[in-house]
Amino acid sequence: MSITDQNKTTARRIAEELWTKKNAHVIDEIFSPGFSMRTPDGELKGPDGYRKFYNTYTTAFPDLTMHVDDILGEGDKVTIAFTVRGTHKGRLKDLDPTGRKVEVKGLVLATFANGK
Repeated sequence: MSITDQNKTTARRIAEELWTKKNAHVIDEIFSPGFSMRTPDGELKGPDGYRKFYNTYTTAFPDLTMHVDDILGEGDKVTIAFTVRGTHKGRLKDLDPTGRKVEVKGLVLATFANGK
């Protein structure tokens, strides 16, 4: 399997194993200590930063799922177009649960090093 294919497989694991199946143990397998990501919530650093982000959203949307709509890769770069769906059942920052279903489409450009 090429490096590009390995990186695309890892990106799919984030959607399928982490967000959809709720296997949080994969965070330490996938995200390196040098990991960094900019989000509307601020910059995430390392596995602990991603874990905090993950816990915030899976608490607010316990039935959250992530579907990979498209994935493209070249070398150490992978772009993932995705759709997240869930029901707002838990507190999200200062917003009380609404019980509403949400659907959010997003795009991530990830850079991998050593498979993470």
